[in-house]
Amino acid sequence: MGESGAITVLAEATANRLRFLQRELADERVEDRSAALGQEVKDALSKVVPEQRREFLEELRARFPSFDGGGMPAQAAESQPTDPLIMFDRLADKAASLSPAEKQAVVDRLREAGFPIGTGGAAPDPELLEIGRLLQLGTNVKPDNARSLQLLFVLVDFLQKLDQAAWSSWTQIAPDSEIRRNAALQRVMGRFLKAEITRPQLAQESDRLLRLTASLLVSLQRIGPGLFRSYFDPISPATIKEGVPASLMRSREAQCWREFEQRAGTMEADSFNSALFGAIARFVKDFFQPGGLPPAPENRS
Repeated sequence: MGESGAITVLAEATANRLRFLQRELADERVEDRSAALGQEVKDALSKVVPEQRREFLEELRARFPSFDGGGMPAQAAESQPTDPLIMFDRLADKAASLSPAEKQAVVDRLREAGFPIGTGGAAPDPELLEIGRLLQLGTNVKPDNARSLQLLFVLVDFLQKLDQAAWSSWTQIAPDSEIRRNAALQRVMGRFLKAEITRPQLAQESDRLLRLTASLLVSLQRIGPGLFRSYFDPISPATIKEGVPASLMRSREAQCWREFEQRAGTMEADSFNSALFGAIARFVKDFFQPGGLPPAPENRS
């Protein structure tokens, strides 16, 4: 027998018991008769799980609409329920007809009575406490829920713009690199909220953005000295003098100048940009390898 069938059987049995009690207590005072009938209903309710008690009461009301002699409707059996879930169900039924002020008054009364509603005694959320710790708000300080949501809006907007900018720049620097964006972080975050991926999977994708952004920024600091030497050393005075032998027929200064002009002619903005992108691409590739940040170049000055 299904759960609904069991409720029906119990309601029928309870209605029969109530009819019997009515006959037996016909000569008793109305108050005593009502109390006995009410206790019978309470005893029956104790056998029903909270989620099915409303269904039971409706079934019972259909089989026992009123009390003979006393004139008290069957609703009286639930007019002052002792089960908190039944009381909540009755309050929830009226929620749609309550004004915002009335709803707030109910919330305030419940909070005053000791119910953990809102910030009035609610158990701290471990995740929010961890956010408070990361933001150095203080020990066991729970951030405000509304402001936490506003902060989330700002961060999501920032991350999706950073994600687009970083990967677009990387595609321009190294279009043939095997390091590529798996998916837009915006979509990855959406899949996480829809429970399609786990938190570690989301963290893995955000870590790729972190590594790319960090390596691009750090590369500008690390590759500068080495790139400068490799690109400009060929036209340094010392390098040119080493490559121009002394001649009795021509002055060495004139030969060095001619050599400088020839070498400088091969160096222009496009070639330097290509050398810069190549150096950054190698640095980022090394950064993504196990071990992370490549060692700083030696200072040869």
